[in-house]
Amino acid sequence: MENYYRSSSWTDFSDKVSNDSSFIVPWTMPVEEIAEDTATTVYTSHSQAEKHRRDRIYAQLSALRELIPMSHKMDKAALMTSAVEQVKDLKRKAAEISKAFNIPTEMDEVDWDRPQDINPNGSRQGNDSKDKIFIRASKKKVEGVSPTTLKQSLDVVLSRIASSSDVSDCRI
Repeated sequence: MENYYRSSSWTDFSDKVSNDSSFIVPWTMPVEEIAEDTATTVYTSHSQAEKHRRDRIYAQLSALRELIPMSHKMDKAALMTSAVEQVKDLKRKAAEISKAFNIPTEMDEVDWDRPQDINPNGSRQGNDSKDKIFIRASKKKVEGVSPTTLKQSLDVVLSRIASSSDVSDCRI
């Protein structure tokens, strides 16, 4: 029996076992082939993901080409440079417009009470002041504030309030 262990090898044992029909080998292919299949699958998956990423980038570049004027012959770097310049120009124009018009932004807050609760002298009253807006102004002159810009600002605020679904308790 001692000789059997020394002289036998795995191949001798597997040859003897494979002839026996009651014993089934747990794997049908060598381990090297399994490792190669796994590597091939990983490579294929990675290359498909990379192709999908490139397709998305090209789709976004073509959409950007449609937005930037005269960009059909630009390379990618020039297109990106042109897009950055376009965004900077739009930001500058928006800043100029916001300086010209004093329109409340999303960051500005306007608190309002129901008009029937306030009368012109600031005290609260019944329904006699319905559909009126009362504004208190100081006598100090503030640059850039005129009745026209105030009216424009109020129109914007009122349009936001009108579009709100719950007008009774509105905060803009």
